Amino acid sequence: MPPATARGAPADHDGSKTFRLALAPPADHLASQHSMIRVTAPDGHTASRSYSVASAPEASAEVEVTVEHLAGGELSTLLLDIMAETCKP
Repeated sequence: MPPATARGAPADHDGSKTFRLALAPPADHLASQHSMIRVTAPDGHTASRSYSVASAPEASAEVEVTVEHLAGGELSTLLLDIMAETCKP
């Protein structure tokens, strides 16, 4: 998946959040396709994990990814913290 920019406030789903990401350049995807997401924290630390694309395949420059917060989960915690700050409604 190419670099992405968060779009809009995340939707809440019983302990998880769905984020809409704008891709640059757009990329085709399939239903339930896994994509590697890599995040760099403000302190320079990077972490990456594979997540399923939650949105249906379509001719769009945006995809949705649902992240469940896991206690002690390095990337889920980092993603949710960064997205909460970046995507304020």
